[in-house]
Formats: sequence, structure tokens, C-alpha cells
Amino acid sequence: MPPPPLRGTSPTGEEGGYRLLAHPMILPTARAAFLALVGLPVALMVAVLRPEAWALGLAWPVGTAGLVLADALLARWPGRVRADVDAPGGFEVGRAAPVTLTAARAPARTEAILEVAGPLRADAPARDADAFAFAVFPERRGEARLVRAWLRWPGPFGLVSVQKRVRIDRAVRVAPDVTTVREEALKLASRHQLGETLQRRRGEGTEFEALAEFQTGMDRRAIDWKHSAR
Repeated sequence: MPPPPLRGTSPTGEEGGYRLLAHPMILPTARAAFLALVGLPVALMVAVLRPEAWALGLAWPVGTAGLVLADALLARWPGRVRADVDAPGGFEVGRAAPVTLTAARAPARTEAILEVAGPLRADAPARDADAFAFAVFPERRGEARLVRAWLRWPGPFGLVSVQKRVRIDRAVRVAPDVTTVREEALKLASRHQLGETLQRRRGEGTEFEALAEFQTGMDRRAIDWKHSAR
């Protein structure tokens, strides 16, 4: 789960593919916490048994803090990773639509998360180079929102985690699936383009419209002999 939301600024850019403002964070990992806790008993033991050498007890925590700092300095800085989002203007119920998050110059071990609100569900993304493709599933019709995206990658030592929050804050609408109706309309339009039209043809029926010349194949009982004799 992403960390608690931070106060941010509004996104800038145009709809579709546009660049968004991001908010970086650098946090210690569980590995850094474990490394610090391992040396805590040794530091306490030195302080108890040899009070005059209390400075030696600080060597481990100070060294751990130095390693964490070095890992943060060597990690890819969030400002060097440029994030862009490409999303459709609307969704249809039951039909997955792609939302692509492009993170230029993101490290190889980068993870991405997409936060959505309303009747939307975003699955884990598939990565291709710098692009993270999310499959977003609309579950019912109504108003929805693409809230924000998260990018996260570790430092070279795994002691810090660099996170970049990309605020999207874009409202989208989920409409009913009209794919079948659209396909039928396209078929009808293509028929008219090919010259296929509906035509009325005289033939056997129960209502009188007009007299017509007798043609082979017509029912002889339908011949009007009086008009034919004239």
C-alpha cells in the first residue's frame, strides 16, 4: 500500500498524455532498521561494561547512519525521473482499458502503483522498458477518478526506498458498454456505402396497390381479366 497522501499541487498539462507534478520521498527500509537493531545490544553492553569507552558504543549506529546516507546519495534522485500518464477520456462497463505510466530514466527495480477511486479497479502493471501498462477494469457505471500514481525504487544497498508520488486527479466517466450497438451501426453504414439499400417489390400480398404487367411465375388467380380484356 502507498504511504499516506501528502499535500500537493494541481497537475498541469493537457488531457491524454501529459506531464504531471510529482512529490519525492526517501525512506529507510526494513533492512536499514534491522542493521541498526543488530548493533544496539553491542552498544549497550560497551556502555555498561566500560563507561569510559562509551564513544566506541556509538560506532555501530553512526556507521549504520553513514551507510544509509551513502545509499540515499547514490540512489537515483526522483527529480531525474520524468513521469507522464496516458489515459482514456472515459471507460465502458466490463471492458478493460489501458492506462500507461511512463517513467523516463527510472531504475530497473522500479515498482509502480495506480490509485483509482469509484467503480474502477487497477491491476498490477506490466512493464516494458520505461512504460508501466495498467489494465483498469470498470465494474459499474458512474463517476470515477484517476487519483495518483506511485513510483518506488531501492537504493544500491537496499537501505533506503525512494518514492515519487505523481498526482493525476482526473475525473472520468464510466458508461454502459455499447460495443454491440456500435458494431451494428458500422455494419449498416458500410452496407449503404457499398450501395446496398432496401427496395419495395411488387408481388403476392393481401393488400391491393396497383395493377402490374403479368410476368412468368405470378399466380394466375391474381389476373384481373376485365382490365386485361381492355
